[in-house]
Amino acid sequence: MISVLIPIYNYNSTKLVVSIHQQLELLSVKYEILCIDDASTKYIIENAIIKDLFNTKLFTLKENIGRSKIRNLLVEKAKFNWLLFLDADVYPKDNLFVKNYINCIESKNELVFCGGICYNEQKPSNDKLLRWIYGKKREEISADYRSEKPYQFVSGANFLINKTIFNTINFNVNIVEYGYEDVLFVEDLKINKVKISHIDNHVFHCC
Repeated sequence: MISVLIPIYNYNSTKLVVSIHQQLELLSVKYEILCIDDASTKYIIENAIIKDLFNTKLFTLKENIGRSKIRNLLVEKAKFNWLLFLDADVYPKDNLFVKNYINCIESKNELVFCGGICYNEQKPSNDKLLRWIYGKKREEISADYRSEKPYQFVSGANFLINKTIFNTINFNVNIVEYGYEDVLFVEDLKINKVKISHIDNHVFHCC
């Protein structure tokens, strides 16, 4: 049914993985959670507990390969046809997050779904304030608004895609700068006329 794919680099992702695992365990679906640590130097001990969860695997790389290659590698290891990509520094907004995506799969209407990003209402510390302000203004957008320009507001931090579509595009391994791999991936979706369905199924960006 669904493979949840989470690339990790120097971030404690245990809270995210445990939450997703708990939601999946309440649903009657076949699943796996695959995490790859991209040669992190931090939170190694904390993230180690991930591999103890049922149907969950944690792979650790000896050398950093970057955001595009690690996502492609996650897909290579995935055994199911539906791929849910989540960044390591996000957290589902509610307990129906996974179920909402399962409903999308069962509807059989589209092959790519984007859930969206949101931010906590409480302002963070000053060192993270500018990122929070930017995110609230530019990234926290409703599905209705995103649907007006479906290729403009897609985030690799939270999207569901069928493997048949992903395998025709993949993330460009020549992109090394942060964020640009998402832009090019979405542009390839547009060029190939792959429809993106936007839904309100947000994750918090833990800035």
